[in-house]
Amino acid sequence: MAKPIGILKATPEDFVVQELHRDPATPVPLCMQRSRVKGHNGGNVTTFALTKHGWTTKDAVHQIARQLDVPLDCISAYGLKDKHAITSQIVGVEGNFIPFFFHEDMRLVQIGETDRPLRNGAHVGNRFVIRIISDAPSIDEDALRRVPNLFGKQRMGDPGNEVVGKLILEGDYDAAGEMLQQQPEGHVLKRVRESARSWKDALLCTEVRFSFGFAIQKWQSHLWNTLLVERMGGYVPERLPLWHTDSDIRSLYTHLWNPKHIDEEALRVVRRSFRPSFINVTRLGVMQDGDAWRFTFDLAPGAYATVVLEQVFDLKENRKGRE
Repeated sequence: MAKPIGILKATPEDFVVQELHRDPATPVPLCMQRSRVKGHNGGNVTTFALTKHGWTTKDAVHQIARQLDVPLDCISAYGLKDKHAITSQIVGVEGNFIPFFFHEDMRLVQIGETDRPLRNGAHVGNRFVIRIISDAPSIDEDALRRVPNLFGKQRMGDPGNEVVGKLILEGDYDAAGEMLQQQPEGHVLKRVRESARSWKDALLCTEVRFSFGFAIQKWQSHLWNTLLVERMGGYVPERLPLWHTDSDIRSLYTHLWNPKHIDEEALRVVRRSFRPSFINVTRLGVMQDGDAWRFTFDLAPGAYATVVLEQVFDLKENRKGRE
Protein backbone atom coordinates (compact mmCIF):
# COMPACT_ATOMS: atom_id res chain seq x y z
CA MET A 1 0.00 0.00 0.00
CA ALA A 2 1.36 3.40 -1.00
CA LYS A 3 2.24 5.79 1.80
CA PRO A 4 0.51 9.20 1.89
CA ILE A 5 2.56 12.15 0.69
CA GLY A 6 3.96 14.33 3.44
CA ILE A 7 5.31 17.84 2.75
CA LEU A 8 8.42 18.45 4.86
CA LYS A 9 9.88 21.86 5.81
CA ALA A 10 7.19 24.05 4.28
CA THR A 11 8.68 26.76 6.53
CA PRO A 12 11.72 26.71 8.86
CA GLU A 13 9.29 26.77 11.83
CA ASP A 14 7.93 23.39 10.68
CA PHE A 15 11.22 21.65 11.51
CA VAL A 16 12.73 22.50 14.90
CA VAL A 17 15.73 20.65 16.37
CA GLN A 18 17.21 21.19 19.82
CA GLU A 19 20.39 19.41 20.85
CA LEU A 20 20.12 17.52 24.15
CA HIS A 21 22.92 17.56 26.68
CA ARG A 22 23.57 16.50 30.27
CA ASP A 23 21.65 13.82 32.18
CA PRO A 24 18.69 14.03 32.48
CA ALA A 25 18.40 15.28 28.92
CA THR A 26 18.18 19.07 28.70
CA PRO A 27 17.50 20.84 25.37
CA VAL A 28 19.79 23.67 24.29
CA PRO A 29 17.48 26.72 24.43
CA LEU A 30 16.30 28.42 21.27
CA CYS A 31 17.46 32.04 21.48
CA MET A 32 15.67 34.58 19.31
CA GLN A 33 17.17 37.67 20.97
CA ARG A 34 20.48 39.32 20.09
CA SER A 35 23.74 37.41 20.47
CA ARG A 36 25.63 37.71 23.76
CA VAL A 37 29.40 37.19 23.62
CA LYS A 38 31.29 38.25 26.78
CA GLY A 39 34.85 37.23 26.00
CA HIS A 40 37.25 34.49 27.05
CA ASN A 41 36.70 33.21 30.61
CA GLY A 42 40.05 31.52 31.10
CA GLY A 43 38.99 27.92 30.48
CA ASN A 44 40.38 25.78 27.67
CA VAL A 45 37.15 25.90 25.63
CA THR A 46 34.35 28.47 25.90
CA THR A 47 30.90 27.07 25.08
CA PHE A 48 28.06 28.82 23.27
CA ALA A 49 24.45 28.07 22.43
CA LEU A 50 24.02 28.57 18.68
CA THR A 51 20.52 29.10 17.28
CA LYS A 52 20.28 29.32 13.49
CA HIS A 53 18.10 28.90 10.43
CA GLY A 54 18.99 28.84 6.74
CA TRP A 55 22.59 27.79 7.38
CA THR A 56 24.38 24.46 7.73
CA THR A 57 26.42 23.96 10.90
CA LYS A 58 29.57 23.93 8.79
CA ASP A 59 28.80 27.31 7.22
CA ALA A 60 27.74 28.70 10.60
CA VAL A 61 31.09 27.65 12.05
CA HIS A 62 32.86 29.56 9.27
CA GLN A 63 30.88 32.68 10.20
CA ILE A 64 31.71 32.26 13.90
CA ALA A 65 35.43 31.79 13.16
CA ARG A 66 35.50 34.89 10.97
CA GLN A 67 33.66 37.19 13.40
CA LEU A 68 35.36 35.97 16.59
CA ASP A 69 38.71 36.07 14.74
CA VAL A 70 39.82 32.52 15.59
CA PRO A 71 41.18 29.73 13.36
CA LEU A 72 38.54 27.40 11.99
CA ASP A 73 40.03 24.37 13.73
CA CYS A 74 39.59 26.10 17.12
CA ILE A 75 35.81 25.58 16.86
CA SER A 76 34.16 22.26 17.74
CA ALA A 77 30.60 20.92 17.82
CA TYR A 78 28.79 17.72 18.76
CA GLY A 79 27.19 17.34 15.36
CA LEU A 80 25.61 18.85 12.25
CA LYS A 81 22.19 20.46 12.27
CA ASP A 82 19.86 20.89 9.32
CA LYS A 83 20.03 24.00 7.12
CA HIS A 84 16.32 24.31 6.35
CA ALA A 85 15.14 24.32 9.96
CA ILE A 86 15.33 26.23 13.22
CA THR A 87 18.05 24.55 15.26
CA SER A 88 19.91 25.00 18.54
CA GLN A 89 23.20 23.36 19.48
CA ILE A 90 26.36 23.84 21.51
CA VAL A 91 29.62 24.94 19.91
CA GLY A 92 33.00 25.32 21.59
CA VAL A 93 35.72 27.89 20.90
CA GLU A 94 39.31 27.32 22.04
CA GLY A 95 41.48 30.18 23.30
CA ASN A 96 40.90 33.91 23.05
CA PHE A 97 38.30 35.50 20.78
CA ILE A 98 36.75 38.85 19.96
CA PRO A 99 33.65 39.41 22.16
CA PHE A 100 31.32 40.35 19.30
CA PHE A 101 29.01 38.44 16.97
CA PHE A 102 26.16 39.63 14.77
CA HIS A 103 24.27 37.73 12.10
CA GLU A 104 20.68 38.07 10.89
CA ASP A 105 20.08 34.29 10.79
CA MET A 106 22.10 33.22 13.86
CA ARG A 107 22.23 33.90 17.57
CA LEU A 108 25.32 33.06 19.61
CA VAL A 109 24.97 33.09 23.40
CA GLN A 110 27.92 32.36 25.68
CA ILE A 111 26.95 29.75 28.31
CA GLY A 112 30.10 28.36 30.00
CA GLU A 113 33.35 26.51 29.50
CA THR A 114 34.81 23.03 29.35
CA ASP A 115 38.23 21.37 29.53
CA ARG A 116 38.42 19.99 25.99
CA PRO A 117 36.93 20.46 22.50
CA LEU A 118 33.47 19.03 21.87
CA ARG A 119 33.57 15.51 20.46
CA ASN A 120 31.31 14.53 17.58
CA GLY A 121 28.32 12.53 18.82
CA ALA A 122 29.11 13.01 22.52
CA HIS A 123 25.85 14.83 23.32
CA VAL A 124 22.77 13.05 24.74
CA GLY A 125 20.67 13.31 21.59
CA ASN A 126 18.30 15.63 19.72
CA ARG A 127 14.71 16.75 20.32
CA PHE A 128 12.47 17.31 17.29
CA VAL A 129 9.22 19.18 16.74
CA ILE A 130 8.17 18.59 13.13
CA ARG A 131 5.04 19.59 11.23
CA ILE A 132 4.21 17.54 8.12
CA ILE A 133 1.52 18.77 5.72
CA SER A 134 -0.51 15.74 4.68
CA ASP A 135 -4.07 14.52 4.12
CA ALA A 136 -3.28 11.21 5.86
CA PRO A 137 -6.40 10.28 7.90
CA SER A 138 -4.37 8.59 10.66
CA ILE A 139 -0.82 7.71 11.73
CA ASP A 140 0.49 4.26 12.65
CA GLU A 141 2.44 5.26 15.78
CA ASP A 142 3.77 1.72 16.31
CA ALA A 143 5.63 2.00 13.00
CA LEU A 144 7.56 4.98 14.40
CA ARG A 145 8.85 3.52 17.66
CA ARG A 146 11.66 1.32 16.34
CA VAL A 147 12.95 1.79 12.79
CA PRO A 148 16.08 0.99 10.72
CA ASN A 149 18.85 3.44 11.64
CA LEU A 150 19.72 4.46 8.09
CA PHE A 151 21.80 7.55 7.38
CA GLY A 152 19.40 10.20 6.08
CA LYS A 153 19.52 12.74 3.28
CA GLN A 154 21.15 15.28 5.60
CA ARG A 155 24.25 13.06 5.57
CA MET A 156 23.96 11.64 2.08
CA GLY A 157 23.03 14.74 0.07
CA ASP A 158 22.17 14.39 -3.60
CA PRO A 159 22.47 10.90 -5.13
CA GLY A 160 25.95 10.33 -6.56
CA ASN A 161 27.82 12.70 -4.21
CA GLU A 162 28.98 9.77 -2.09
CA VAL A 163 31.35 8.73 -4.90
CA VAL A 164 33.73 11.57 -3.92
CA GLY A 165 34.72 9.70 -0.75
CA LYS A 166 35.33 6.53 -2.74
CA LEU A 167 37.63 8.40 -5.12
CA ILE A 168 39.60 9.93 -2.22
CA LEU A 169 40.07 6.56 -0.51
CA GLU A 170 41.26 5.07 -3.81
CA GLY A 171 43.76 7.92 -4.19
CA ASP A 172 42.12 9.58 -7.19
CA TYR A 173 42.37 13.13 -5.82
CA ASP A 174 42.07 14.77 -9.23
CA ALA A 175 38.64 13.28 -9.93
CA ALA A 176 37.51 13.91 -6.33
CA GLY A 177 38.58 17.55 -6.49
CA GLU A 178 36.81 18.14 -9.79
CA MET A 179 33.58 16.76 -8.31
CA LEU A 180 33.87 18.64 -5.01
CA GLN A 181 34.41 22.02 -6.65
CA GLN A 182 31.04 21.64 -8.40
CA GLN A 183 29.23 21.38 -5.05
CA PRO A 184 27.80 24.41 -3.17
CA GLU A 185 30.91 24.91 -1.00
CA GLY A 186 33.18 24.46 -4.00
CA HIS A 187 34.20 28.13 -4.16
CA VAL A 188 36.44 27.63 -1.10
CA LEU A 189 38.12 24.63 -2.68
CA LYS A 190 38.64 26.49 -5.96
CA ARG A 191 40.42 29.29 -4.13
CA VAL A 192 42.62 26.84 -2.21
CA ARG A 193 43.45 24.95 -5.41
CA GLU A 194 44.83 28.12 -7.04
CA SER A 195 47.75 28.20 -4.59
CA ALA A 196 48.21 24.43 -4.12
CA ARG A 197 50.58 22.29 -6.16
CA SER A 198 47.99 19.57 -6.77
CA TRP A 199 44.43 18.52 -6.01
CA LYS A 200 45.78 16.28 -3.26
CA ASP A 201 47.53 19.20 -1.55
CA ALA A 202 44.36 21.28 -1.88
CA LEU A 203 42.13 18.60 -0.36
CA LEU A 204 44.54 18.04 2.53
CA CYS A 205 44.64 21.77 3.33
CA THR A 206 43.28 22.75 6.78
CA GLU A 207 40.71 25.08 5.24
CA VAL A 208 38.89 22.23 3.48
CA ARG A 209 39.71 19.44 5.93
CA PHE A 210 36.06 19.20 6.99
CA SER A 211 34.86 18.61 3.42
CA PHE A 212 37.63 16.05 2.93
CA GLY A 213 36.63 14.03 6.00
CA PHE A 214 32.91 14.40 5.41
CA ALA A 215 33.24 13.06 1.86
CA ILE A 216 34.89 9.90 3.21
CA GLN A 217 32.23 9.53 5.92
CA LYS A 218 29.53 9.88 3.26
CA TRP A 219 30.99 6.95 1.31
CA GLN A 220 31.17 4.85 4.49
CA SER A 221 27.53 5.81 5.21
CA HIS A 222 26.46 4.76 1.71
CA LEU A 223 28.09 1.36 2.14
CA TRP A 224 26.55 0.94 5.62
CA ASN A 225 23.05 1.81 4.38
CA THR A 226 23.36 -0.67 1.53
CA LEU A 227 24.55 -3.44 3.85
CA LEU A 228 21.73 -2.85 6.35
CA VAL A 229 19.03 -2.85 3.65
CA GLU A 230 20.45 -6.12 2.28
CA ARG A 231 20.20 -7.74 5.71
CA MET A 232 16.69 -6.55 6.56
CA GLY A 233 15.17 -9.72 5.15
CA GLY A 234 16.99 -11.92 7.66
CA TYR A 235 19.05 -11.69 10.83
CA VAL A 236 20.23 -8.19 11.67
CA PRO A 237 22.69 -7.74 14.56
CA GLU A 238 22.04 -4.91 17.00
CA ARG A 239 25.12 -3.08 15.68
CA LEU A 240 26.90 -3.13 12.31
CA PRO A 241 30.41 -1.75 11.71
CA LEU A 242 31.08 1.01 9.24
CA TRP A 243 33.55 0.10 6.50
CA HIS A 244 37.13 -0.20 7.75
CA THR A 245 40.34 -1.83 6.54
CA ASP A 246 40.37 -4.33 9.42
CA SER A 247 40.00 -7.70 7.72
CA ASP A 248 36.99 -8.84 9.76
CA ILE A 249 35.07 -5.67 8.85
CA ARG A 250 36.30 -5.29 5.29
CA SER A 251 35.11 -8.82 4.50
CA LEU A 252 31.50 -7.72 5.15
CA TYR A 253 31.78 -5.16 2.35
CA THR A 254 33.87 -6.85 -0.35
CA HIS A 255 30.78 -7.66 -2.42
CA LEU A 256 29.91 -3.95 -2.39
CA TRP A 257 33.40 -2.45 -2.76
CA ASN A 258 36.75 -4.21 -2.95
CA PRO A 259 39.47 -1.66 -3.91
CA LYS A 260 42.97 -2.85 -4.80
CA HIS A 261 44.57 0.26 -3.29
CA ILE A 262 43.65 2.50 -0.32
CA ASP A 263 45.34 5.90 0.07
CA GLU A 264 47.27 6.21 3.35
CA GLU A 265 46.50 9.91 3.83
CA ALA A 266 42.77 9.27 3.47
CA LEU A 267 42.88 6.38 5.94
CA ARG A 268 43.96 8.76 8.70
CA VAL A 269 40.39 10.05 9.04
CA VAL A 270 38.82 6.56 9.04
CA ARG A 271 37.94 5.29 12.50
CA ARG A 272 36.76 1.83 13.51
CA SER A 273 33.17 2.36 14.68
CA PHE A 274 29.89 0.50 15.04
CA ARG A 275 26.40 1.93 14.48
CA PRO A 276 23.15 0.64 16.04
CA SER A 277 21.05 -1.07 13.40
CA PHE A 278 17.78 0.33 14.74
CA ILE A 279 16.51 3.63 16.16
CA ASN A 280 14.53 3.62 19.39
CA VAL A 281 12.27 6.68 19.30
CA THR A 282 11.43 8.16 22.72
CA ARG A 283 8.99 10.81 23.99
CA LEU A 284 6.90 10.25 20.87
CA GLY A 285 3.90 12.52 20.48
CA VAL A 286 1.58 12.70 17.45
CA MET A 287 -1.16 15.30 17.01
CA GLN A 288 -3.29 16.43 14.08
CA ASP A 289 -2.82 20.14 13.36
CA GLY A 290 -5.21 21.48 10.72
CA ASP A 291 -4.01 20.24 7.33
CA ALA A 292 -0.91 18.73 8.92
CA TRP A 293 0.41 16.32 11.55
CA ARG A 294 2.73 17.50 14.33
CA PHE A 295 5.35 15.09 15.69
CA THR A 296 7.54 15.46 18.78
CA PHE A 297 10.23 12.94 19.69
CA ASP A 298 13.80 12.45 20.88
CA LEU A 299 16.52 10.56 19.02
CA ALA A 300 19.99 9.39 19.97
CA PRO A 301 22.98 11.18 18.35
CA GLY A 302 23.48 10.26 14.72
CA ALA A 303 19.86 9.19 14.08
CA TYR A 304 17.80 11.01 11.46
CA ALA A 305 14.26 12.30 11.97
CA THR A 306 13.48 12.02 8.26
CA VAL A 307 14.25 8.29 8.39
CA VAL A 308 11.69 7.94 11.20
CA LEU A 309 9.00 9.86 9.32
CA GLU A 310 9.63 7.97 6.09
CA GLN A 311 8.10 4.94 7.82
CA VAL A 312 4.64 6.52 7.47
CA PHE A 313 5.04 9.16 4.72
CA ASP A 314 6.32 9.50 1.20
CA LEU A 315 8.26 12.63 2.16
CA LYS A 316 8.60 15.54 -0.25
CA GLU A 317 10.71 18.53 0.74
CA ASN A 318 9.30 21.96 0.00
CA ARG A 319 12.02 23.65 -2.06
CA LYS A 320 10.11 26.79 -3.06
CA GLY A 321 12.35 29.81 -2.75
CA ARG A 322 15.51 27.83 -2.03
CA GLU A 323 18.80 28.21 -3.82
